[in-house]
Amino acid sequence: MNVSKQRGAFVVEANTGAKSPSALENGELYTNTGDADGSSVTLLNDPTVGSTVSVAVTAAFTITVAAGSGETLKYGATTCGTSLTSNVVGSTATFVAATGGSGAIWVTTASL
Repeated sequence: MNVSKQRGAFVVEANTGAKSPSALENGELYTNTGDADGSSVTLLNDPTVGSTVSVAVTAAFTITVAAGSGETLKYGATTCGTSLTSNVVGSTATFVAATGGSGAIWVTTASL
């Protein structure tokens, strides 16, 4: 059995720069382990409904998560400007594409 496909199992990647996950990286968790100056994750542009990306702050440097061009990022019922950020170790968020294709809406109930 492929462990990465089991419910609750994540592929975890340390990101210390700029990351733009592809559709093949759907469901991955990005940390900032080893980071020294901030990192960013840009959510997939034109995603499939249900696509997910998660982040976790593991080093006291800022992670910025931004929607792709033409996409919307919502935190609960609030539309975020262009991104969400945190530098608090232990902060986590999962972003889910509630609508897909061009102009998609990404939603989160972050603890950032």
